Amino acid sequence: GLKFPYFEKPKKKYGPGVAKALTHMMKDDNANQYAGALDLISKMLVLDPKGRITAKEALQHEFMHNFVEKSNTVSFQNDFVQDWVALKQRLMRSKTELDEMKERERGIKRKAMLLAASNTTSLGDDDLYDMDDILREGSAGKVPKLS
Repeated sequence: GLKFPYFEKPKKKYGPGVAKALTHMMKDDNANQYAGALDLISKMLVLDPKGRITAKEALQHEFMHNFVEKSNTVSFQNDFVQDWVALKQRLMRSKTELDEMKERERGIKRKAMLLAASNTTSLGDDDLYDMDDILREGSAGKVPKLS
């Protein structure tokens, strides 16, 4: 193929925001707790397939071995269930709060529409029902001029 003099194949890599987001999400009082997870994730996020960790290597990673051993303990399983229940309750609570807010907002909009409608359309102000110019004495048979 043709060689271009100033062409260099771009190196694929995730933006610095990915690594920053991961470290921010896993920020805790004990940062070393997530060091293995961050190492594994960073190896999995390499865009170049030649440099990326394989599935077999990922499963043999030290973090995975520790996680499997830890997940077999009763305390881990109890914590896991408690975390899921707490998450479910928090999501259900936020959903009901969101529904209440939406209903409140709908009520406010409904009241505003009714108030606006009642202020602008009354039978006396509506031209559709205003027949005074037609029914006035001395103007019988005359068609009013439209302006």
